[in-house]
Amino acid sequence: MSVYLQAKELILGSRFKRLSDRFFNEVALIYKSQNIPFEPSWFAIFYILDRHGKTTISQIAQQLDLTQSAISQTISTLEGKGLVRVGSQKGDKRIKVVELTEEAFKLLSEVKPLWKLIRAKMREILNEGDNSRYMLEALEEFELACQKKSLSQRVLEELNNTDYSVVWGYRGEFYLQLKRLFFDWMFNFGCIEESFVNDFKGILKGAKLLFALKDREVVACVLGLTNKDKNLVFVCDRDDVDNRIAAELFLRFVEQYELNKARVYFDADKPLIINILKQNGFLRVSIQERPDVNRRLAIFERG
Repeated sequence: MSVYLQAKELILGSRFKRLSDRFFNEVALIYKSQNIPFEPSWFAIFYILDRHGKTTISQIAQQLDLTQSAISQTISTLEGKGLVRVGSQKGDKRIKVVELTEEAFKLLSEVKPLWKLIRAKMREILNEGDNSRYMLEALEEFELACQKKSLSQRVLEELNNTDYSVVWGYRGEFYLQLKRLFFDWMFNFGCIEESFVNDFKGILKGAKLLFALKDREVVACVLGLTNKDKNLVFVCDRDDVDNRIAAELFLRFVEQYELNKARVYFDADKPLIINILKQNGFLRVSIQERPDVNRRLAIFERG
């Protein structure tokens, strides 16, 4: 399976770059085949200047959501090729104004017919899939969401939000949240126990249980129960919380209970839990791949 399909959201930036590079190369090939000396990286600036005429560098940067220094580099290249003129705005010489030259307009007359075809064929590609036909709309939504709150902001807020409480034992008021968390986890990791489905409330009441609350929401839990002569332990958490919470719960669980002849089930992408298990004499039984949901179930055992 491709790493792009396995890593999904984690490699989205690289996937965007790969796709961008591919299309830049394709468009460059089109220009080259027609003997037109035009670079794909010039497109955005030509497009803006053709539509709006004289424009400041800061306005171009704002429209492209790029830094002025990045735009200035491309402008300098175009100026050196005689395709743009750069002057100062009346009343404030610090503000640089850019416009296309006659040579640039001649070049535009050659590339504009190609732009029409490129747009039509890009739409043709997008319309070949049920989901890709909405890619431009989805991309706009994605960009707006990132502008509203960046990825780094979202992740760092979660990492800095260490305010959670730990609850020992069953609490009826959190039954539905625990059930939702645990059943979602079982489905994702393919670790479904029929007895859990039939009488989950009874199992919770008789199990060794602790869970973490954030804003009265259950975000992680450790569930231990005895099945015949073996202790089974399940470590579950939500995807949108810091891994350290589940690790802290599990560490408390190990310190509280004697786990002889125990088997532990958890997300294999949790190195902190793996370290705790190794320090307490547990050995790896298996790592089970779940390619359909892009998960890996780890099973460790002792005794």
